[in-house]
Amino acid sequence: MDFRRIHAENCYKEVTTIVESRTNELGDMLKPFVECTDEYGILICRIVNILGKQKPESMLDVVMRDLTADTFDFLFEARRSLLSGRANVAFPLVRRAFESLSLMVACKLSPQICRDWDGGKEIKNGRVRAVLDEHPLGESQANTKEMYKFFCLGTHPNRSLIAYRFLGEGNEFTLGAIAKPNLQLSLFISSKILSLWFWLSAFVSLAYVKAILPADPKFD
Repeated sequence: MDFRRIHAENCYKEVTTIVESRTNELGDMLKPFVECTDEYGILICRIVNILGKQKPESMLDVVMRDLTADTFDFLFEARRSLLSGRANVAFPLVRRAFESLSLMVACKLSPQICRDWDGGKEIKNGRVRAVLDEHPLGESQANTKEMYKFFCLGTHPNRSLIAYRFLGEGNEFTLGAIAKPNLQLSLFISSKILSLWFWLSAFVSLAYVKAILPADPKFD
């Protein structure tokens, strides 16, 4: 019998067990964040249910529907990673949500960007930021640049945000969510996730208000 393999199998199972434990622990600590993002998620589901019964009216409409779903998916998974104590995993997910959301807004504000992206062209983030900066419904370039820089910092494997796990220096197993979560970093990322949920919900609600209200007069 290979006891080393059996031990490794038990450790691998422990990774899942620890994730569940961390999720319960951080879920209680971040309860207002969880409840608020749940409400935003439900709101987006209400909009999607309405749009699911209506055919897209244009290429822009198709693009917005797809980018709305993409943003939702990555925000959903980012919260799951954050609550499981893996803030490092949440970073690239939040960045992707930010990129999809800002691109969607840029497509709405610039028909050329919409055509270019739908045609398969790469849209640089700088171009997106410039469009958002020029329009009242967008965001200032300073704010979007700062947010993008923050997400890039956490997405790339730099030493400042990759924790020392001291494997072999007191710790014998350091994978998954076994390390104690960085609460300060978790709170900061949760605030960014929350701001993206707000931006997504507000923008999509405004963009589709004419389709929403006839189907759901109590929408709020």
